[in-house]
Amino acid sequence: MNNGLQRNSNYYYVVVVVLASLSVLNTYSNSHGLYFGKITLIIGVLFFLLAIINLFLKGINSKDIIFLGVILSVWTITKFNKFFSVPILVALAFINYTPWQVIKGYYLANMICLVITSILSLLGLSPIINVVDGVISFGFANENTLGLFTLLISLFYTLEIFVLKRETRYFYWKIIFIVFFVLLNNFVTGDRTVILVFLVFIFFIGIFKLKNKFLIFILKFFGTACPIFLTYISYLFSKNYDSSNFYYSLNNLLSNRMYMWNWYYHKIPISWYPSYLKIDQFDFWGTIDGSYAYLIFQSGLVTTLIVCLLLVYCNILLLKNNKNYIFCLLIALEIGAFSEDILQFPAIVLVMTFAVLTLYPKWIKDSKNEKIF
Repeated sequence: MNNGLQRNSNYYYVVVVVLASLSVLNTYSNSHGLYFGKITLIIGVLFFLLAIINLFLKGINSKDIIFLGVILSVWTITKFNKFFSVPILVALAFINYTPWQVIKGYYLANMICLVITSILSLLGLSPIINVVDGVISFGFANENTLGLFTLLISLFYTLEIFVLKRETRYFYWKIIFIVFFVLLNNFVTGDRTVILVFLVFIFFIGIFKLKNKFLIFILKFFGTACPIFLTYISYLFSKNYDSSNFYYSLNNLLSNRMYMWNWYYHKIPISWYPSYLKIDQFDFWGTIDGSYAYLIFQSGLVTTLIVCLLLVYCNILLLKNNKNYIFCLLIALEIGAFSEDILQFPAIVLVMTFAVLTLYPKWIKDSKNEKIF
């Protein structure tokens, strides 16, 4: 791969702009309770066209054919579950780019969305506060979504600082943004989950920095099995919420999420394939916080199993190819997905995009000697 050419190519930034457009549209529609079906479809078509252009620019080879066959098979097995729609389209558009470039692409798209959405709220074109609880959200549907966007940007800056140290461009500005992220989500929005994910990410990197073989082994083992473990825990909590005081205490710690999951456990039968009963059809909640619980109740067991296996496979490949910092990043987000919509929220599906891209033969291995950032 010609990393220098790719990094500066117009194509790369066109993909970023289209991804940012999806983020802005999704954010605006959620904050205003609107649905822009035709525009969303156009963006999806653009991603598809970009993927085709990308394949022809690089020249279609056997690896491309294998990749297309595998993801088509996976999507077919899940009966073309829309959960995979955005990750597959973005993965196809980024197929010729390295893991670091994909992460940077998501960072740029989310930064553009954060700036545009905040400006719209300051101009009065989007609500500056969450009308439900009165907490500042700067144009996002709620403070949790604002927290996720600032989290991803802060994780990128932190990752960059760990890798490049003082050689990081705009070092002090990035430090200021990270401090702003912590203060905003800790004292203003009260979003404990994103703060926890951020601290977990730093802690995991610290373990690799210590070079303690035992701790690294534990982290690798836990990180690899993390998606399966958290999916099972989500099911267990959903089922047993009202069985003991212990679960009631956990429910308070998780801001009533276990109560929410238990409510859906009784409302939507768990099935092999996507349920015909949609979460947004229920007036009481109309949503669900927690990607693994969402998968179980809405996407079905087949999709849930495939997602877990893809994430495990992705984690194994990252470790095998010494992408330890990226491994820490994805594991932290996978842990956050236990109580937030990190895996399925269209604008921030970085984790699932990685999971799909690891199906491309030698995708991670071919980027071994890439220039970081």
